[in-house]
Amino acid sequence: MTNIRILNEQEMQEAILLANRMFRDAEQVPMQSGFPYLYSTTYGQSFGTFEGDRLLGFNGLLPAVLRVGPAAINVFSLGSVCIDPEVRGRGYASSMLANVKNHVKDAGASLLLVTGTRSLYTRAACHLFGAVTRVHLDQSHAHCLLASKVSQPFHLRAMELYEWLKLHTVARSREVHYEQSVWDLAGLTKAEAYASCVKLKHEIVVAERNGKVAAFAVVAIPKGTLQSRRPPFAVEWAGDASAVASLLAFATISSDIAALEVPVNWHEHDLLEVLHHVPSTPEQNLGTVYIANIEQFVEEIRPYWMQHDASVGAQLTIHLAADDEYVLSLPQLPTLRLRGQELTSLLFTPAAQIELVEEWAAALHKLLPIPLPSTSGLNYV
Repeated sequence: MTNIRILNEQEMQEAILLANRMFRDAEQVPMQSGFPYLYSTTYGQSFGTFEGDRLLGFNGLLPAVLRVGPAAINVFSLGSVCIDPEVRGRGYASSMLANVKNHVKDAGASLLLVTGTRSLYTRAACHLFGAVTRVHLDQSHAHCLLASKVSQPFHLRAMELYEWLKLHTVARSREVHYEQSVWDLAGLTKAEAYASCVKLKHEIVVAERNGKVAAFAVVAIPKGTLQSRRPPFAVEWAGDASAVASLLAFATISSDIAALEVPVNWHEHDLLEVLHHVPSTPEQNLGTVYIANIEQFVEEIRPYWMQHDASVGAQLTIHLAADDEYVLSLPQLPTLRLRGQELTSLLFTPAAQIELVEEWAAALHKLLPIPLPSTSGLNYV
């Protein structure tokens, strides 16, 4: 008989062995090194499926807070999902996900961010969301950036190890970001979560202006003898958009790589403007999102809405009416019913293809979409 439960310390060691077997080869660091928070029992959130004392599957679950302007959004992130190959096809993954979804709501989160887009998730009301512009910064465009007026005010260099407080000051100035302490910023950068999955290593570069740090960027690049599975990419950044663009160009040239991929979130308008001449491709945000508690989410995001339209922001309500069906209400407007994917797109995706009557479109245009931080950055799970 199978049992699904939160793992204790001994069981987490078994989960680490399973995850290393599923996701790592001899060249890669162990999963607990790349994801130290996820594989710690300090947070006591990750689930396992057991048959007696044997661990059959693992769902890594980690709480976080997203800052969107003045709003604080309580979320969980789900990753490192694995099932022992010997027992696949028995529905264990679906059962574990159902337990996770219930736990997320009970634990006080409004959203679940899922590192995965396969049908296991989309069938369970985890929906695609957001939009990213993947900028392909090659050597030619990097040299042009560094030779332009954009880069002239900045001194570009590698980070010094004593500068974490300076970087944290810049990081917390972002309008949209994961809450990160100084320890989080340093620890997650050292862990190299996403980079360790694709055999790349982090490098941190900073831009100074008048002796002060104006921006930083963490990039994932090849180092040593590891053969990477994907091109180098920018992981996370913060600060003045011109300084960030200059840093990305500097990293491309100083690391002697053919090109750096930069996944710029749709709401980073200033950075997109600086990089508008660089070739790019549009794509979906990494993973899916499950709305665990829409009523709570509305109250959490309301301070952000109030900044943009106090009248509508104070009055808009959204309720779950049935399984994956929602009702939006505003005084003097007919109620609006949307399926889960429609609501998710309306909330988080720019230019969402949702047919709205003119009155609803006019009422919501200052409030939506809501920007969320990248799920492929330092907080990737």
